[in-house]
Amino acid sequence: LKPLRLQRWQRAPAGHRVSQVRRICLATARAAPHRPRSPPRGAVARRALTMFCFGALPPAERLRNFCTTCVVLDAIFLLINSLYTINSSRATAKTACYEAHGDNWHYVITLAHAISTSVAAGGAWVHSAISCGTSPQLPQTEHVTRFAYLLIIWTMCAAVIESYAAESGPVECKDPPAGYSYADADDRVAEATKRNRRIWTELHAVLSLAWIIASVVTAIFGRRVSRLLPEVGTTAAAVAA
Repeated sequence: LKPLRLQRWQRAPAGHRVSQVRRICLATARAAPHRPRSPPRGAVARRALTMFCFGALPPAERLRNFCTTCVVLDAIFLLINSLYTINSSRATAKTACYEAHGDNWHYVITLAHAISTSVAAGGAWVHSAISCGTSPQLPQTEHVTRFAYLLIIWTMCAAVIESYAAESGPVECKDPPAGYSYADADDRVAEATKRNRRIWTELHAVLSLAWIIASVVTAIFGRRVSRLLPEVGTTAAAVAA
């Protein structure tokens, strides 16, 4: 039967062949199960980014949510820097070693931690004024922008101060001191101490980066929201008049 069908197919006119092929394709498409169309490439990522950045909310509400996130980070660093300031201001064997060798950089470190605490407290005050308020005002958005500049500048200065202070101290006062070998103590305790310090250093770096990014993003969005405030329109109309 197959050779006969093939001969009939070959003898049939071209139009009949095309219509028969279309009929077969339509029957196959109807018999196949329905598959939902997948979203275009990048649509899922854009949708997730929009939800993460509170894209479905009005501009004022988005700014308030950004400021709330910054308040949380400000409070975290306010606590961390306060503990750093208290610990670095205590008189220990290490500070006594510094003073015996005429090195006073540990006082500079204490002052740097105190300034960092003040910066975090200022950030909490600036961001909470918007997150806890009814509607953002023009001076509040300007304070958010200035705080972002201040945070970037002070973070760079603090990094330079701490790195220079860590390298300029006497060798005898290093932690661990010169000539100390971890083999002299319990290996498990030594390895746990090194691992905990490394984990805390990496976690602190990630938190600092998140703090800076959140503050900068909030400042950028605050400037966009400030253009929509009625105060800006009133000021522009008064200047034009």
